[in-house]
Amino acid sequence: MKLLILGSGPLMEQALRLGRAAGMELTVSEKAGDCPPLADFDYILPATEEEALLSLAVGEKALFDQAAWELTRSRLRTDEVLRAAGVPVPAYFPEGSEPYIVKPDRGSFGQGIWVTEDFCEVGGAVNAGFVAQEELDGPVWSVAVTGAPGQYTVYPPARLTFQGRRRVSAHCEAPEAPRPWRIRPGLLRRRWPSGAF
Repeated sequence: MKLLILGSGPLMEQALRLGRAAGMELTVSEKAGDCPPLADFDYILPATEEEALLSLAVGEKALFDQAAWELTRSRLRTDEVLRAAGVPVPAYFPEGSEPYIVKPDRGSFGQGIWVTEDFCEVGGAVNAGFVAQEELDGPVWSVAVTGAPGQYTVYPPARLTFQGRRRVSAHCEAPEAPRPWRIRPGLLRRRWPSGAF
């Protein structure tokens, strides 16, 4: 099976890891203008937040759900949906306690994130459009989901490890080599409030 991964950086690295685990033949295109013919691939996976590359991920070959992406690209909107579904989320500034994790509302893989105990710094960041949540103790996990409406694949959780505040690795702690877990079509829609996707 041939997979075209669109993008660069941490998202692309995670897509490569998952593609290799699934035994796929992988090609990466980091720029829309350098993209090989889409007809040469069985699937197209955007691993980017860059609009020019996302615009290529359309049709039956695209492992991409525009509505889900719009939801999950906003931390505030994602937490709103999680809270409505009864999933606990960290308290937002000024609730909760120090230290606070300050981050942009949109983004991924720890880009633009810092931790501070300075109440004034947090307040200024929030006024500038950043999100601030209390930092929680315990392990940090990442779950990858690929697919398109009606067919999603949820991959085994990866535990993230850090050196100081910088992420240094993500590894699957499943007892076997990572392999996709299939979920039934419509399951996500039944688990989340109406209109979430």
